[in-house]
Amino acid sequence: INLTLPIPLNASKTAIWYNSLVYTQATINNNETMPADIANPISIHGFILRTGIIKTFDNGTGFQILLAPRFMTDFEDVNSKNWQLGGIVMYEKIYNEKLRIRFGILYNQELFGPIITPLIDLNWRLSDKWSITGTLPISAKVSYHASENLIMGFSHFGLTTSYRLGNPAYVNDYIERTSIDLSLFLRQRIAGNIHLEGRIGHSLN
Repeated sequence: INLTLPIPLNASKTAIWYNSLVYTQATINNNETMPADIANPISIHGFILRTGIIKTFDNGTGFQILLAPRFMTDFEDVNSKNWQLGGIVMYEKIYNEKLRIRFGILYNQELFGPIITPLIDLNWRLSDKWSITGTLPISAKVSYHASENLIMGFSHFGLTTSYRLGNPAYVNDYIERTSIDLSLFLRQRIAGNIHLEGRIGHSLN
C-alpha cells in the first residue's frame, strides 16, 4: 500500500511538502520441521515514511531533502529498536519539458549496518503514449498511456529491507529481504487525483 500526499507551499507549486507512506507485508515459510516454540511461518511488516521539501527554481534546477524513517517489525516485543533512521538528498535538473533527472543518495540505518545507495530519479516522456519513470536502482516503470485515465506497463522494485524479530525464539535476530519484484501493472484513475493500481508478477531472490 502506497499513500502519497504532496502539499503545495506556494501558488506556483515550486515548493512542495512531500509526504509518502508505504506499507509492505510478507510471510516467510520454512519447509524444514521446526520446534514448536519456533515461529513458522513468520509474518513481517514494514512502514516506510518519506517527508520533506521538494523545491524547483526558474532556471530548471531544484533539490529534494526528505526524512525517510522506517518501522520494521513482526509485531512482537515492539520497541524503539524497530525504528531505522534514513534520509534522501537529491539535485534536480530539468533538461526539457519531456525529461527531468534527479541525482542523489539514499541513507538508511539497516539492522546489519548503515547503507548508502546512489540514486538516479528519472521522469522521461518518450512520446504521447510511452514514458519511463522511477528511482534507479530501487524502482522503475515503463508505462503505456492507453487513455487519459488508464496506464499499463512493466514495473521493477528492488529495495533492500531488514526486519527486527521480537519473538523470544529469535533473540536479537532479524530478517533481511533482498528480492527483486518484476511485475505487470494496470493503473486506473478513479476520480481527480485518486488512482487504483494492481500488479501481478514474480519475485527474484
